[in-house]
Amino acid sequence: MSPLSAFPPNGFRSVPARQRGVALVIALVVLFILTILGVSALVSTALEGLMAGNVQEQNRAFQAAETGIDAALARADAYVAVRGQEVPGSATAIGGYNASASYTSTYQGQTDPPRSSKASSTEKVKVNRFKTESVGVTANNGAKATLTRGMYQIGPAAQ
Repeated sequence: MSPLSAFPPNGFRSVPARQRGVALVIALVVLFILTILGVSALVSTALEGLMAGNVQEQNRAFQAAETGIDAALARADAYVAVRGQEVPGSATAIGGYNASASYTSTYQGQTDPPRSSKASSTEKVKVNRFKTESVGVTANNGAKATLTRGMYQIGPAAQ
């Protein structure tokens, strides 16, 4: 037998019938796995974009609530020492992202100054305590943030 007669004339050895099509099945399985990975990557990317947008809107709502606190501090009549009196207010069109804030300042009572302060040596002054609550809301998706701050001012003792 000549060395050339060991190979079939077309250059390939014959494959048993039970092995035909295995490469196709393996290729389809690999393609299916790659498709699943691609789709899950797209879904994950879209979800991360939504989460980043929500975090940004929550930060804007927080900043709007901070602006409400600042607006209360800037208002001359926001801190009136009358027990239980609430002084409401608002700030609108905050920044370029259409946010707003509403605040309420409430008088809480009067106490003595801290012992370490110079005002503690006299009985003519007291500390007026206030609670200011501000709620910031964004118009884009309705994100909301609430801040509560305690404020105080030194003033004359109530008669």
